[in-house]
Amino acid sequence: TELFPNRVHMILPVSNSEVSAAIELLDVAPVLNGHRNKPAANKEQLISAIQSIIYYVKDNLINISEIEINPLIVGVEESVAADILLTHSHLEERL
Repeated sequence: TELFPNRVHMILPVSNSEVSAAIELLDVAPVLNGHRNKPAANKEQLISAIQSIIYYVKDNLINISEIEINPLIVGVEESVAADILLTHSHLEERL
């Protein structure tokens, strides 16, 4: 069960400002922004983590049919993709 089940879908490539705007659309945005006097997440590191995943997918697009990151742990200092499910394309599907 997801605590914040909503998602934002984007067509790649995307800029850092587009990723930032998409993050603000999520239900978890108030928590990332420092809800109730809690420290805010490091959004630059979050965007960097997302962009790193995007660059990897772009560089390996011919081999990837699906990617799922769950969870992407976001903190005040860094963001880490703790678990990534990567489904490789089969050669037959590419022909």
